Amino acid sequence: MTTTNYSVYSIPIYFLMNFAPHVYSVALITNRNPARYNNVNPKASSNLDSFRKRATAATYSRWERARAAHSNGYESLPLLVAAVVLGNMAKLDAGTMNWAFGAFLVLRAAYIVAYIKIETQHALERGGTPTPFVGEKRCWDGGNEDDNACDPGGEK
Repeated sequence: MTTTNYSVYSIPIYFLMNFAPHVYSVALITNRNPARYNNVNPKASSNLDSFRKRATAATYSRWERARAAHSNGYESLPLLVAAVVLGNMAKLDAGTMNWAFGAFLVLRAAYIVAYIKIETQHALERGGTPTPFVGEKRCWDGGNEDDNACDPGGEK
């Protein structure tokens, strides 16, 4: 059975998905009035001081986490691109590629939400930290008997 390989679409989806925290952070800090946002020099210290003064501590903290989630996503974009390109160059099974990158996008979306929403170290200790490791756990456990996604040789 031939499956269409959609893995290449994960790149623009990932790009847009990581732009969402930026849009959220701007809406958060400007009270949904983007005209109040200085897009000429958004990282200027005067802007940061202005944001800190007009926002509550909780809002400012959430804004910082949204900005960090945005930056963190783009820092890992080259790794995603390399994985997609190399997986396609190696002619990995389309079903495996679709599953792997689909799962990655779902887990990354959960990670972004957790990155922004989790406010205390105590919340992390209760279970926020395993989110990035869910995908790897499947390989550590050996996957299941019916697939070979974790076997680099493709054989059991």
